[in-house]
Amino acid sequence: MPCFASRRELLYRVMDRELVYRTREAGNPYSASIGRFFEHQSLLTGLYLELRTRLKHLAALAQPRVEAWAMKDPDGAVLGSNLYVQDLTARGSEPRYLLTGHQYDVSPAKYLEVESGLARWVGAWVVAQSFEGFESFVKDVAAQLVVDREDLPGLNKREKWERLARNRGKPSVDWASFESAREAIPERQCLPLIRAAVPQLREIEEKNDLGLQLQTWLRVAADVRNAATHGGGVISGRVAARMGPSRWELLRSLFSCEMEEGQYRLVLHPEEVERAAETFRAYAYLIYATVCEVA
Repeated sequence: MPCFASRRELLYRVMDRELVYRTREAGNPYSASIGRFFEHQSLLTGLYLELRTRLKHLAALAQPRVEAWAMKDPDGAVLGSNLYVQDLTARGSEPRYLLTGHQYDVSPAKYLEVESGLARWVGAWVVAQSFEGFESFVKDVAAQLVVDREDLPGLNKREKWERLARNRGKPSVDWASFESAREAIPERQCLPLIRAAVPQLREIEEKNDLGLQLQTWLRVAADVRNAATHGGGVISGRVAARMGPSRWELLRSLFSCEMEEGQYRLVLHPEEVERAAETFRAYAYLIYATVCEVA
């Protein structure tokens, strides 16, 4: 099973590594990239904590009212909002609005189900945003390596990347320019490019203190991101079968799902979201630290 450090252990390790100092080294071109990633993670963590706190508060306020309605009338109105609806039949005059009223026949169980679903969706969204922030960071590092090292392994693919760039409407690529190189390198080639430049990275991806094979873990995180962003929080049975047994087992061990009509709905718990974010941060710092050693 994956082994995650406690918050206290994590703090001590960060202090020991002098993380803040090392990520702000003057003249280090990779510092800006890791700094942007940590800034993004800080924003996500703070926002997630705020949303969780507010949802818990709302649930606590709503619970007595829900229970009262359940005792009075199990099928009765619970909570709602008075809605404004513009009447589009009133053409050629001042806009006219109608009020819906604030209560509808919604069962108490349905209200709590929607509230719980919203909390789970927020967690899946945070994992998806963490993945996209990590992906952007990796692309930054790969582009900087291409600019800095003409002898970088894998650069024999530049002609192919240039053709792909032309197909996307980019007429030429300046490999000495960070922005131009960043735009030209295909996303799927970024991590392989970094691994080719930093052999130690692959070794630690395979064996590390988290007890995770990080390349496989990243594919699982991508599966969660795709489900959250494009699948409405659902992993279809077809997609699950395509993952293969080991990858699917890892996903189920790290991210909770519920079987629902032949598909799997993500029901992420807060600790699962936090562990995923911690793993993204550790993975990003691993890339930064190992790249800096060879750059």
